[in-house]
Amino acid sequence: MRTFISNIIPKLQKFSKKLDNTSALTTTKWVSLNEEGDKKVVYIFSDNENTLRISENGRIKKGKWFYLGDNYIELEVDNEPMLFKHAFLDEQLLALKLDGTEEYALLIKEPSYDSYLNTVQKLNSFLEDTYLRNTPSGLPNAPKRSSNSTIDQQQKFDPSDFPSFKLELNKLKTKLQEYPKQNAADIIVSFAKDHSLKNEWFTNNPKLYEDVAKQEIRLKEIENIFNQSNTNHDFQKDLQNYLRAELL
Repeated sequence: MRTFISNIIPKLQKFSKKLDNTSALTTTKWVSLNEEGDKKVVYIFSDNENTLRISENGRIKKGKWFYLGDNYIELEVDNEPMLFKHAFLDEQLLALKLDGTEEYALLIKEPSYDSYLNTVQKLNSFLEDTYLRNTPSGLPNAPKRSSNSTIDQQQKFDPSDFPSFKLELNKLKTKLQEYPKQNAADIIVSFAKDHSLKNEWFTNNPKLYEDVAKQEIRLKEIENIFNQSNTNHDFQKDLQNYLRAELL
């Protein structure tokens, strides 16, 4: 399993979920970051005899895994046991520290890996945006990306510059499958931009209209980018065109 030295993971401990229930391991497929674009290694933790299945580009080999308590996990691959300690866990990432070192194995939930978080650089940007930039004091467990920073007037819109935005958009696209398509993109883009909605959209798509207006659908990262770029009209135009194309 590839490991990396990380300056970010140690700063995230207060935001981490606990690993006191192994269902966090066994209910998803984890992809190991390895910085090799043509190589996808998936780890599948099974309760059945503590089997660890490792799929490398579709070819599977088996190992073992054991939760030892006190956040320690033993992985045995090719008859070589390795001891790790849980370092960080959230909705996207499981970071395991190789015992006795400053190196971390970085495991990403497969949907997030496939959609965007597939390099260390993108993961670091996501973690910094989500947890380390202007987190409100007194609310350590409620990370929030700052909307006070501004996007330079000369900056061009590139979705790869905003990993948190990209992840939120992918989740939004899945969520919108529950609603009619009519005016869906109009509702999302207009509300995220300036919280304005047209009455005619309510007639065409009332449930989505109400859920967006009540802010029951997460648009925080999209709203932040609109706020940060309000003096860069070309950026906002490209952002709106990108959103409409993705949402349609």
